[in-house]
Amino acid sequence: MQAQAPVPIQAWDDEIDRRQLIESIWRRRWLVLGLVVAAVLAAGVTSYAVLPPQVRVIRHARYCCSWAGGAAI
Repeated sequence: MQAQAPVPIQAWDDEIDRRQLIESIWRRRWLVLGLVVAAVLAAGVTSYAVLPPQVRVIRHARYCCSWAGGAAI
């Protein structure tokens, strides 16, 4: 039986080039900004149109400490 030569392992170039990534985002910065603004506006319109209004009542209690018998100030 003849010995087989080992198969060479391919070296993959899977590194992410940060500079290239930043440059591609920078080239499309107006698209990214537009999508962010559109998402914020859509969330605002949705919350205004869909969600029911909430009434929040804040009641200020003007009472002294409990050790004083809860006397009003």
